Amino acid sequence: MRAEDNCTCRLIDTSNALRTARHTDNGRTLLSHLSDSPATTRQNPPNAATGEKKKFLPKLTEEEKNLIRDHLGCRRCHTFYAGHQSANCPMTIVNTWPNTSNYTPLTESMAWVAAAAAKPRITVALAYSKDPRDAETDLYVPPTPFTIPHLYAQMDLTGPAMEDFPLSVKALLDIGSPAVIISSGLVDQLGL
Repeated sequence: MRAEDNCTCRLIDTSNALRTARHTDNGRTLLSHLSDSPATTRQNPPNAATGEKKKFLPKLTEEEKNLIRDHLGCRRCHTFYAGHQSANCPMTIVNTWPNTSNYTPLTESMAWVAAAAAKPRITVALAYSKDPRDAETDLYVPPTPFTIPHLYAQMDLTGPAMEDFPLSVKALLDIGSPAVIISSGLVDQLGL
């Protein structure tokens, strides 16, 4: 099961990297990436005549580097709990970087959201068999527990007759009772 999860994560990461590559390379297809020589796949330097500037991601701050390290992330695709490092990142394979137009700096809250999403899901299976003969019979009705454990509160009581320390009492709390009931012995002891 663990191997399937890892394989699925790798497939999703590769798919995301390819999708990002498609959006960042001005619509170039995978075939054009494979058929072009390495010299032609590089982007041209900024054109001084048109004033066009090449966009790069900002350098990772020390805080972002620490977040990526602490949350098992990838410094290439800037993803927490990626399941890979920058050396074997799908973006390294296709020679891409995250999109600069929608990039946001990494934060602690982003890391915690990714941590919650990365937790393994527990698969629960239930085998339930119902006998059709039991559906129509009223011969046996299992007993239903109508009682619950009593609720007690530890209380320290004081009254006019108490001089030194309060009296420690265990009181039964009954939220269904319309009256407050106290024993006559306790009334005498407290001087009420």
